[in-house]
Amino acid sequence: MPSKVDTKNIKNLYLLFGEERYLVLQAEQKIADAVLSENAFPEMNRIVYNDRTETTAVIEDCEMLPLMSDKKIVIVRGSELFTRGRKADSDAMCDYLSELPETATLIFTEDAKKVDKRSSLYKKVKKLGECLEFNRPKENELTAFVKSNCKNGIECPEYFVAEVGGDMENLLGELKKAEEYAGGRAITKQDIDEVCSKSLDTYIFHMIDAVGRRSTSDALEMYGNMLNTKDNSPIQILSMIARQLRYILECKQLLKKGLGNAEIAEKIGMQAWQIKSYIG
Repeated sequence: MPSKVDTKNIKNLYLLFGEERYLVLQAEQKIADAVLSENAFPEMNRIVYNDRTETTAVIEDCEMLPLMSDKKIVIVRGSELFTRGRKADSDAMCDYLSELPETATLIFTEDAKKVDKRSSLYKKVKKLGECLEFNRPKENELTAFVKSNCKNGIECPEYFVAEVGGDMENLLGELKKAEEYAGGRAITKQDIDEVCSKSLDTYIFHMIDAVGRRSTSDALEMYGNMLNTKDNSPIQILSMIARQLRYILECKQLLKKGLGNAEIAEKIGMQAWQIKSYIG
């Protein structure tokens, strides 16, 4: 997996971010556990802020001494301090970090799209602490992840990942559903097809495939199923169809240039298992 936390060398300043939220939160938990492992009052010495918290409040908590312990941890999630939108607050935090006491471990947990690596705050955290980026794992890593979290085995982990998608939190949720349905035996392809929710990308791809086969009924049935999900609007579905067709066209062009699956996946920014589908 990308970017691992060195629990034997814990720093007192971190920025955790990336596309894979599951790995980001896992890293956050590992750091917190390491810092508070010998803490007399771990819950009292663990402070969590969510969303656009006031910088002054975070600084005050960092300055306050831990309760009957040597260390405390302050976690700031979704602050947006690493973007241009909060320049004054970002500058204030940047100035403060040089004075961060050894008694406090400060963690910023951010969405990948909300981190500008050119910002002064990012550079300051990188200089004084550690910036860890967690992007989507590769196909073989996702397959291994599914296998390791499946109690009774799974006959087709690659198919499961291809159908459900690459989001690790979602994979765990769908894996639990499939395990309950299987009732103690190994999960089969049929189990996945019958109970697992497919990713929107998978649904769109299957719909385009049905259109290509001139199977109007199948295509309309899939479109109807997507509309029944309140999160999917016709405009969003149309946008996804256009994106899928663009991916197929890009694969075709890169194949003509003699590129292999792995090279195409890297250029387009997708997983190798997705590229296999597009090429097919």
